[in-house]
Amino acid sequence: MRERAGKCNALVASGATMNDAELALELVPPLYDCPATTPDPPPNSVCAPGPVCRFFFLYIASDPGLCGSGIGQGCDYVCEAWTTQADGALFLGGDNLVPICASQWFSKVQLCVPGQGCF
Repeated sequence: MRERAGKCNALVASGATMNDAELALELVPPLYDCPATTPDPPPNSVCAPGPVCRFFFLYIASDPGLCGSGIGQGCDYVCEAWTTQADGALFLGGDNLVPICASQWFSKVQLCVPGQGCF
């Protein structure tokens, strides 16, 4: 997971596209928030002012060594990639070459996405 976290956090600095992220993280983001309901981008953001979209590359850990065993303890590892809203709409329409303008990694969380539930 440390390797994936490093790849996630390096997406913006490397000028990655959503396609690059899919290849590096070996996963297609199944969840998204577009337009995003959370207005505060992560510290590495180079997003232009205005509406953004958030895409979530989700890893649900099944190894008991990685996860808490109690109710309410998160077991998800998430790379969150941000795009502008215009680029996010292009991505959702099939264009995976849109640039990522912010990214961040979360460990051992429960991911809740507006309108899509908690995982």
